[in-house]
Amino acid sequence: MKIKLTPEIAYIIGLWRHRKINKGIGIKGNEKLLSAFISSVIDAGLMPPNKILTEKNTAYFYHSAYRKFFQDIESELPERFKYKNEFSKAYLAGLFDSKGGFTDEGYPYISNADENDEMVILRLGFWCRFLGKLLVIYEKKTFIDYIKNRLRVIEL
Repeated sequence: MKIKLTPEIAYIIGLWRHRKINKGIGIKGNEKLLSAFISSVIDAGLMPPNKILTEKNTAYFYHSAYRKFFQDIESELPERFKYKNEFSKAYLAGLFDSKGGFTDEGYPYISNADENDEMVILRLGFWCRFLGKLLVIYEKKTFIDYIKNRLRVIEL
């Protein structure tokens, strides 16, 4: 089975990246986030609805080929999402839906981000910096304009 990266899968990887659970391919979070994950998985054709499992604050499915694919993409993040296109847009939207928010000054941030997230954002031309555990993006209008059409959880 040859799996090809699509913008829909890139969005799911963004959601999954910092919210993954130990069971299958899944995330933990609130109802709105889980709903976005489940609908994205179904829309991308990764799993039929009856194969997606839910438990207390988690949603997941089992598929070893997709799990390996997600892990491979995660290990190559700065290379995979280095151009401004639908793939990087979808990935960042998923990441922002999963762990994003706004500072008191109105700057978008991603909590619990790492150096790979920072590298992706910097390579795409958005100035950002770590403030504690938050990766704050200082190009607020251009960043939000870039991802807003792909967001499913955070309302602007």
